[in-house]
Amino acid sequence: MNLTSLNQIKEEVLNITYFCNVKPDIRKSQLEQKIPVIDDWEILEFTEYALVLKLNFTNKLYVSSAIEKDLLGIEVLESRIFISTKDFLTIEQNYTLSNYTLPAQAAS
Repeated sequence: MNLTSLNQIKEEVLNITYFCNVKPDIRKSQLEQKIPVIDDWEILEFTEYALVLKLNFTNKLYVSSAIEKDLLGIEVLESRIFISTKDFLTIEQNYTLSNYTLPAQAAS
C-alpha cells in the first residue's frame, strides 16, 4: 500500500491520542486558552523498519511546556497493515504502543 492510500484511511488504521499536561484556566474562555490540540496528522514514512508520523498542533509552542511532559498514545486499529516480513504474522488487533513523551516544541 502506498503512502497516499494509507493516509486516506489513516484514522481507520491508527488512533492517535494526545495527552496534554497544560491545565485549563477556568477564568479564561476556550479561545483564550493556550492548550495544544492535534489539528491534523499524516504518515510520512511506512517501511518494514519504521513508521514516521507528522503531527500538526494548534498552539504548538505549548506542547510539553509544563514540567511534566505531554504524551502521545498510538493504538493500531487495523492489524492487517502491520505484517512481519520474517514470519508473516500480524500485530495484535487494538495493540497500543507505550506512550511516547513529546519533546517541547519551543526553542530552549
